[in-house]
Amino acid sequence: RALAEMEYNGQEVDEQYLVEFAHELDDEMSRMAIKLSRKFNTSTDFGSDTAVRDLLYNHLRLPVVKLTEKGNQLEREGVKIDRVEFASVDRSTLITLGREHDKHKEALELLGEYKVRQKVRSTYTLSLAHKIGKDGKIHPSFLSHGTATGRLSSRDPNFQNIPSRHKLMAKKIRR
Repeated sequence: RALAEMEYNGQEVDEQYLVEFAHELDDEMSRMAIKLSRKFNTSTDFGSDTAVRDLLYNHLRLPVVKLTEKGNQLEREGVKIDRVEFASVDRSTLITLGREHDKHKEALELLGEYKVRQKVRSTYTLSLAHKIGKDGKIHPSFLSHGTATGRLSSRDPNFQNIPSRHKLMAKKIRR
């Protein structure tokens, strides 16, 4: 009964703020893309994992330090893969590469920040804004059996999925 009430009551969300925040992220990402183009001496699409993978591993010849989930799965199955094709370009990989390659450290850190903003924009601003009902609230589904530990979980949207590692983004999303 309590979960049904929580779902029915929903969570009030400021749609205007989410849209404005998305535009703010767009502006930041545009400025970052200009800086990244200068630092890497190329004008690639930094929002495309394929383009970033090509830049890092084919053009800059950085070593593959981590594979994507799909790449790991294929290797476990014994499939011979092109490691560059399945090389990870997630934030933790960029940080690792930056630590190991001082020449590109600043650019890789900036690229990591770009990717954080890209993820926040796509997952937490516009997508949440589209889930707001006519009452100005989001009505997630709460599950009492959704986790192995028995804690409460939510879906559509998953409110517990807000990133916490990036303090500034987490704070802005939770506002």
